[in-house]
Order: sequence, then structure tokens, then C-alpha cells
Amino acid sequence: MRLWGRRPSGEEQEPVGGEGHEPVSDIARLAALLHRLADDIAAAEGYEPGGVDWSRMVRTCAIQVGAGQRAGLDSFFRLFSSDPRNTINEQPFAQTRRFGETMRLAAKLRGELFEEDNRRREAERGLVLLPWSEGSSGKAVVYKDGTVITTDDDAPGNPQFEDIYDASGQEGNNQAAILGIGPDGSCDAYRVDGDEKWLAAQLHAHHPMLHLVGPQPPQV
Repeated sequence: MRLWGRRPSGEEQEPVGGEGHEPVSDIARLAALLHRLADDIAAAEGYEPGGVDWSRMVRTCAIQVGAGQRAGLDSFFRLFSSDPRNTINEQPFAQTRRFGETMRLAAKLRGELFEEDNRRREAERGLVLLPWSEGSSGKAVVYKDGTVITTDDDAPGNPQFEDIYDASGQEGNNQAAILGIGPDGSCDAYRVDGDEKWLAAQLHAHHPMLHLVGPQPPQV
């Protein structure tokens, strides 16, 4: 299914912008970054035998994203999931500036897609989840595939976490963390099931004001 309004393209050329060119879309930028990341993986020295497959899988993600297919984003986040057994996150190419830029842009686009899906679902249910904004208290749910959902909440504490779970469309018990958000973006985790460094990175990629504070609860 195509979810973005652009012409499909499997080309690996890096998009250009500036005077005389059309503005470069985030979709085109991400596709180009993914192609370059696939090149980095293929060219890496000393990677594990699975590295060849990793390059191919990232290349597939790039082609799908370039064609406007959400499956490309989903596959990318599954490939680089927070599962501690996932050795791809320990590889040198996953520690580079290029990888960080790719992850941040992918998280931004996935958040935009979620918000679009959420508006559609909640319009049908009559419940609106407003993304967290600076100066407001709120809630956050981080899923194991890297999806981050934030909402403003009101004085009685609505919406509840169950409302967020329902709106996300994610399978049950797939949360890596549930957190409360202070007006300054400080996040106090009520439950964590994953690496704290990974969790902090996902929150920051979703919104630069979000940050973990205080001792975190034991992992479950």
C-alpha cells in the first residue's frame, strides 16, 4: 500500500535541492540515506556473515520507502529493534553519524504516519489524542519496534494509557516503556522493558525536549 503522495522510484541517486530544483522531501532524503547505509554495511570490514543480508534488507527498505510504502519503515525498525539479542545494533555502522541521522528521520516520518492514522481512528471513535506539547503534562508509550506515542493529558489524567494502546493498533504487551511527561519534557518511567540508552534515544528522536529523569524502574 502506498501511503505517501509521491511518484514511486527505485533509483538510488541522492536527491538534490536548492535553486532550480524542487524541494527535497523527507521521504526522498530517507530513501537516499537508507541506500547509503546499505552501501556502508556492504563495504564494512570484519562484519559478521549476516552482514551481507543486512545490506540487502536495508536496501529493500530504501526501495520501499522511495516507492512510498510504509512497509519500508516498518521493516527498518524491526531490523534495528531494541532486542538485546539483536547484534546488528552493536556493529560499527550502527554507531555512525549517518545511521543516527537515518534513525531520527525515520522516527520523525513514522510519528507523522501514526498521527495521521490516529486522527482517522479517533475521528471514528470520538476520542482525540493530542500529541504532547511543551508546557503541558502528558503520557508516552514506547513500543519495542521504536514507535513512540505521546499525548497531552488533562487534570483527571485523561486519556488513559489504555486509550493510547487502543489507538496505536499495536499488539498487546508490545510496550518497551510507559512514561509520564512533565511540562519541561522530563519523562518518568512507570515501566521499562528494554535498554535505557535505546529508550532515551527514541524519546529524543520523537521530540528533542523529551528526556529521562531520575532512577528508572527495574526492567521487566
